[in-house]
Amino acid sequence: MKTNEKDTKQGVVPALRFPEFRKNEEWNIPHLRQISTRIITRVGNSKLLPVSISAGVGFLPQTEKFGRDISGEQYRNYIILNRGEFAYNKGNSKKYPQGCVCRLEEFDRVAAPNTFLCFRFNDNVIPDFFKGYFDSNYHGKQLQNVITSGARS
Repeated sequence: MKTNEKDTKQGVVPALRFPEFRKNEEWNIPHLRQISTRIITRVGNSKLLPVSISAGVGFLPQTEKFGRDISGEQYRNYIILNRGEFAYNKGNSKKYPQGCVCRLEEFDRVAAPNTFLCFRFNDNVIPDFFKGYFDSNYHGKQLQNVITSGARS
């Protein structure tokens, strides 16, 4: 971290603490898999709007983004995504070179391509915090340290 915090094996401890918090434990920084659940429910025969993600814009119907529905035979393998859930599109753009994460806010229920990594946060997590985190591309700053080739690879 590039702040005034020291990173320890147990957790992160701020360099400056208010007196009433000095004896408190370290901050716990969980992994995404610890605070969210991966969504893998396939569309199957359901009739939902096939969508895509446009970096910086959010979810769009495929017909709007590509001029037609491109799902084809793969449609049945698409993932059911509900309002408030998230999807990571590994496709890179100028604003999100390591891919973007978007929260579905435009529609109640859609069919998201199974190439997207879809997830929902656990009940004890505030999704709005992470929407800001992803919109600010902080995930990209972390991913650039581990991605050795293009995000699609």
